[in-house]
Amino acid sequence: MKVNPDLISLCQDYLDNPNGDTLGNLKTNTAYLEDNDFKKAIEFLTRHNKVKDALQFQASFTKWQSGDYKGYLNAENFYDRLLSQSTYHKRYSTRTEMRLELAKVFPENKEIQNAFDMVSQFTNLVGTKKRLENLTKITDEILTQNSLEETLNGWGEEEE
Repeated sequence: MKVNPDLISLCQDYLDNPNGDTLGNLKTNTAYLEDNDFKKAIEFLTRHNKVKDALQFQASFTKWQSGDYKGYLNAENFYDRLLSQSTYHKRYSTRTEMRLELAKVFPENKEIQNAFDMVSQFTNLVGTKKRLENLTKITDEILTQNSLEETLNGWGEEEE
């Protein structure tokens, strides 16, 4: 897993044009999976006798390599999904050991999660900025016009 080196330019694109397309592009391209991630996950699962889950990851990996993969695994939830599947029906002590081992197998996970947290906070700030600009515009209209009724006539409607 790697953070997209163009993440700052994707954030700038979203800031310049905050719409659904740029938001989707930003969220899907924040980080990306690599072949090695699937291989490490499959090896980890087989080492802990989770062969069925390892086969599911292998099938996902095959589809992902062919470019035909539209599944639920992405860089944001890959680690958590792997952790959840590998520790299912395990004792507490075994789960704890597996968590520590998985953190060593995927040391980049913290960086990936921080990148997704940063993107989430950034998109929230841009949305807040957009709402504040809209409220400022309405406030200015109220202060400059004589008729409050005319100003509030379109209140609450989204502008495109």
